[in-house]
Amino acid sequence: MRSLFGPLMVALAGVASLGLLFPRFDPSASLHAVLSREQAIARTRQFATSNGVKIDRWKAVAVEALDTPTGPLKIQTALIAPHGGESVQMAWFPDGKLAWSRLPGQPPAFTMGTVHIDGTANSEEPAKVKVRWGDPGSAAEKLSYMSLRILDVLWRIAVVAYAVVLLFRRRLRYRTALILAAVLIVWAVVNYWGGTTSQKVDLIKTSVSTMVANGSGDFDVNVGGAGRSDEPSPSAAVFWMFLFTALGLSVRGVGNHRKWNTLELLTQRNFFSRTVGWSVSAGLMYGIGIAAIPYWIAASGLFPGSVLVFRSVEGLVAPFPASAMWDLSAGVLAVGIFGFWCPLVDKSRQPVLRWGLVALVGIVAMGHRLTPFSTPGANLFTVFPVFAAFLLLYLKTDLLAAITAMVAAKAVLMPCVLLAQPGGSVRAVAVPLLLTWAIVLAGALHAAVRGREGEELPIPQAALEPMEEANTKTGRMRLEAEFEVARKAQQDALPTAAPAVAGYSIAGSCEPAQQVGGDLYDYFSLADGRLGIAVADVSGKGVPAALYMMVTKGLLAATTRDSSDLAYIFQQVNRHLYTTCKKKVFVTLAAVALDPVARRLQHVRAGHNPIVWRRSGRGETVMLKPPGLGLGMTPGERFNRSLKIEELQLESGDAIVLYSDGITEAMDGALQQFGEGRLIRAVESTDGQAAEESRAAILRDLAAFTNGTPPRDDVTLVVLRVDRNGVIT
Repeated sequence: MRSLFGPLMVALAGVASLGLLFPRFDPSASLHAVLSREQAIARTRQFATSNGVKIDRWKAVAVEALDTPTGPLKIQTALIAPHGGESVQMAWFPDGKLAWSRLPGQPPAFTMGTVHIDGTANSEEPAKVKVRWGDPGSAAEKLSYMSLRILDVLWRIAVVAYAVVLLFRRRLRYRTALILAAVLIVWAVVNYWGGTTSQKVDLIKTSVSTMVANGSGDFDVNVGGAGRSDEPSPSAAVFWMFLFTALGLSVRGVGNHRKWNTLELLTQRNFFSRTVGWSVSAGLMYGIGIAAIPYWIAASGLFPGSVLVFRSVEGLVAPFPASAMWDLSAGVLAVGIFGFWCPLVDKSRQPVLRWGLVALVGIVAMGHRLTPFSTPGANLFTVFPVFAAFLLLYLKTDLLAAITAMVAAKAVLMPCVLLAQPGGSVRAVAVPLLLTWAIVLAGALHAAVRGREGEELPIPQAALEPMEEANTKTGRMRLEAEFEVARKAQQDALPTAAPAVAGYSIAGSCEPAQQVGGDLYDYFSLADGRLGIAVADVSGKGVPAALYMMVTKGLLAATTRDSSDLAYIFQQVNRHLYTTCKKKVFVTLAAVALDPVARRLQHVRAGHNPIVWRRSGRGETVMLKPPGLGLGMTPGERFNRSLKIEELQLESGDAIVLYSDGITEAMDGALQQFGEGRLIRAVESTDGQAAEESRAAILRDLAAFTNGTPPRDDVTLVVLRVDRNGVIT
């Protein structure tokens, strides 16, 4: 496990910085808020009752209201009649003083945009409502942020165009993107009701309907402070999360694959693996430190005319502040910059160009949304250290840590706002927020220290960089000669025939997607008399993958002569591959060891696809998924801890199927994958058949599904069948 000492030091520095600087520079600290949401609503109810308004079953709402991004802040409450036509509205300063009040029949006033009523209720033309949100700001501020917005829009247009290109090329990957989009949808629903969004909508509806009924009037409103929206709408966040994720998974290379690994493990419900726990823990702790950066800039005095604006004051009025505190949409930007843009420009061979493009897009995307100060100069200056901090975090950790840090950098501010207030009832609201923080961080730390070893996911072939084509005739001839040598070596390395074992039938095949491939299957005899069967997949394709396949076969042959212990065999192969292979190359491997007399089968897996166990006599199919990291990825100790040998008892008619991801990831013309479900059904349809017939039937089902679509990966399949009526000797 990687050390958490560095993230812990950053978190402690962040806590100390916020504790020292937040009370001095954040405007929230000068609110002197003593009025909680419940107390403000209770005062409004008392006001309505004392003025003879019957408020039985009237809905109570409360929202935060700002005249400008720097204040003054008001807590606006309203009691809304069931039919929505009447309301009692009161605005309170956080220190408990009344700002204004409105009874039914009086012109409503609320602070959210500028609403204009054209016409009157008695005119022939119905009244029209126009809403303008916020104050555009000063000319300099408007110009600077307009420039950033234009650049941000241009970048996003390019992103959409690139997505269309990949869609037509059938290279867009959807599964993880759909899961993350669904998570954001769930968060948006929770945040809508737990935060103040639904309350603001109710307040606008009743106020506008009252104005339309009265037929005249103008009133200025401005809730939430800033004239700009610093975050996208929930629907926009869902769209961009899906698009950035799909593109990132489609364009990532081998080096970027590991950056995505923990996030993909999380979407596959590996919540308590060590790798996921470490990334989330590191992100939470680094996020606290990054949140303190604007306060250090404020303390530096570099921008004397600039002050920090109100942020995270929603905790004063939200029904469930914890749901508003964890803003998952903040992580969309991390996926866009680090999950998609970094892998895309990583293909450039010019380091200056690569890092220049990363910095340009990162600063533009963050600069458009990072607005902690009241002046554009301070905001633009803040972007540089904040982006640098997130970039450094991503390079040292992974994408999940960067996403978590962006969410945590916002979440840590809401408890700070509440703790800075003198009122006991207001400060008490911070207790469940801090408890939530403690639970999330403790759970992540527990997973990082005591969780199960996270499995390194195999690199999909679409993520691997293709071989460069030769540009000259001589180069093409040399390439063809290399292919021929590699093809001949690969064919010679594969078994010529399956071993004959009384009471069993065995069949295997390997079909490279190109002239040569990186898949391997082999049979080997163990010293204790058992038969070993292995299927392996080398990352990459073409000649390099074929050569590493030969290395893997040689290591298997050498180690199986020395030991019958599958764990020892795998450990030795991993040790040699880790020391000899390039860092970007690894091997996934699944193997079984059969005791033909006792019908006992040991099985082990190193980052490979699950093994299919068809129990035809019982009418059930089991996917065997013992844990294990890919060979050549990590040193011995971590690999050894991850590996687990499991054992099962075979019965008559049972089948064991080993395969490569060229089968489950094969696509048809509509970009649908063959998948494990279709493979299971294909295996189940071969009950009663010998191994060779079963193998041929499964491949026929695969060919019918792809319907002529060219394979993108090698197709390797081995079937072991226990004879129903065979005599075991």
